Amino acid sequence: CLYDWNGYQVGTYGDDSVFVVNADSLIRGVPYGTLLKPNEAEPTQFPFVFPLLLVPLRVLFPDDPAATRVVPLLVTLAGMTVLFWGWRSIGKGLSYRWGTALVVLLALSPLTILHARTVMSEAPFMLFCFLAIWWIEYALQKSPRAWGIVLGLMFIGVAYTRTVGWALLPFWVAYLLWHKRRAAFAQLALAALTMLGALLLVTAATTVEPGDWFPQEYIEQWNRVLNVGGVPPPSTAPSTSPAPPQTTANTGPL
Repeated sequence: CLYDWNGYQVGTYGDDSVFVVNADSLIRGVPYGTLLKPNEAEPTQFPFVFPLLLVPLRVLFPDDPAATRVVPLLVTLAGMTVLFWGWRSIGKGLSYRWGTALVVLLALSPLTILHARTVMSEAPFMLFCFLAIWWIEYALQKSPRAWGIVLGLMFIGVAYTRTVGWALLPFWVAYLLWHKRRAAFAQLALAALTMLGALLLVTAATTVEPGDWFPQEYIEQWNRVLNVGGVPPPSTAPSTSPAPPQTTANTGPL
């Protein structure tokens, strides 16, 4: 990950600079995403968890956007740690040799190395996914008290780091219901309340607004895609365009 560390510059991908700008909008007390266009609150397609993780480094090093690269590096290392030390629950009885081999393969993957060096949300998303998988398996095996609270926090991390995380939640919920049946209802309700409480806390403590709970830019893009090819209704107003010139047939002698 540290090889040719200076070979990447923040802003190379475009999206990475947007994450930094979104973090700055949280610091400066303006509506989330406003700084994408000065003095105009433009909807952003990126959820707020990753920009929140960038905030401390933007406060400490406001003139050095490259300092934010420390965050994806640290969360990548944390993800590998969770996968290894959580293997007893994740592996379901498989030897730690399998866990070690998986961690080595994942850590040496070119994609993992790339995401650990760039200010993109893939690395924290991977961490939250590993944490959610580990906690779900741990809850099934140990059934700790009020495990739905931690589950709700993990779900916030997954769904509000990358929007695609919402697609994972129904499968995890179904997995829990399949194994715990009715016993899972109370904890899933507790997880939902925890998610709502976390969203309200973020909204109260930052400039994130309820509208930012949803991927507004993606929604606008989907609406535009759905409207492609739509034919506008015919206008009933009288036409103001000049009438075409009239031509008369030549009836004179040939």
